[in-house]
Amino acid sequence: MAFRTSFADIPKLYVPINRSDLPKPVYELVQAGLSRTASIQTSAKPLVDQIPDSIGLGKPHSTFEGLRFKDAAICTIAALEEAVCKISDHLERDCRMTSRGYVMFLVDRGVISKDIARFYIDQYEAVRFGNRPMGELEYREFMKLFTALIRTVGVLT
Repeated sequence: MAFRTSFADIPKLYVPINRSDLPKPVYELVQAGLSRTASIQTSAKPLVDQIPDSIGLGKPHSTFEGLRFKDAAICTIAALEEAVCKISDHLERDCRMTSRGYVMFLVDRGVISKDIARFYIDQYEAVRFGNRPMGELEYREFMKLFTALIRTVGVLT
């Protein structure tokens, strides 16, 4: 009971933070702990070179910083549709059409290369429906493939 009454007597709005509030050894101990914490905080930085590629995000301080590779790769189908629709509005994707169906639709119309399109859609579906995160090297290769596909848009017609 004595502890509770003593504890209740401590003012709740008062925090002993000044040098005069604490005995000198206690104050020095607190200051040493605070300065140690501050030095740890300033020296704690991510080790950029040791971040693995397979986490699915661009490394800090790189050209892909903060980029989610899988999300960016999935958006390529919309970019393909946009590029194709610049040629003709008749090539717009039907809302019920799958990604594979749309790419094959474009191949049948002679808008994009058949070989590149098949390779692209296989890679696209592996990324979209796969459980493994996409690494930076995989993303670069996928985007090279996508760039090659986009370059064939309209060339074959």
